[in-house]
Amino acid sequence: MPPPTDSMSHCAPITVVSGAAMTVNTASLTQAAGSTQWQQVSVTGRLPGITSLSATVSGPAGVTVTYPNDGTSSNLNQGTDLDADTTDYFAFQTTVDPSVAAGSYNVTVTMSYGSGSQQVATIPLVVT
Repeated sequence: MPPPTDSMSHCAPITVVSGAAMTVNTASLTQAAGSTQWQQVSVTGRLPGITSLSATVSGPAGVTVTYPNDGTSSNLNQGTDLDADTTDYFAFQTTVDPSVAAGSYNVTVTMSYGSGSQQVATIPLVVT
């Protein structure tokens, strides 16, 4: 009987990625009180096949968020899918009421993708 063969000697290594589907690259946002401006949150895919990706943003009292084309969420700049090792961004507009004191406040970015998956990021909004 011939000796057993090593069937694994011709296989490519498998890389397993665990944890978050995306890395959020944006460390903070800055805006003057009493102003309206467009913001961008950059993300990089860590897993393959992230589809139907969109984001909603919530902020503290005195910060209003609106989306492109009067939408209810923001899509990626280059579509709705994000591949592994690919970077893109979400855009949205923030209006900071003049009564908001200077300081750091958190905005929550909820990224929804696939069939009901979500990832949440908290990003400081520095009001000047």
